[in-house]
Amino acid sequence: MGINEEEFTLALNIILSHVIVASREQYLEFEETARKISPDPPDFPFFALALAKKIPLWTNEVRLKKQGKVVVYNTQEILALTGLF
Repeated sequence: MGINEEEFTLALNIILSHVIVASREQYLEFEETARKISPDPPDFPFFALALAKKIPLWTNEVRLKKQGKVVVYNTQEILALTGLF
């Protein structure tokens, strides 16, 4: 399933309208747990923030789904959730 440039731009704009930059203080208390569960060490801040905010992650990196603490969606799953595609 592919999308054209217009569909991509629409999806990106919808997503970016909901993006909020988080400070480290917002997830600091979850860093230790995140370091333990992150299959890729450099990705631990994303896991820490997801744990702190109780939110899923969006990535196409399959190995990040190989843990049980944070829900991880890939792009196809996100598109399906939007109902746009």
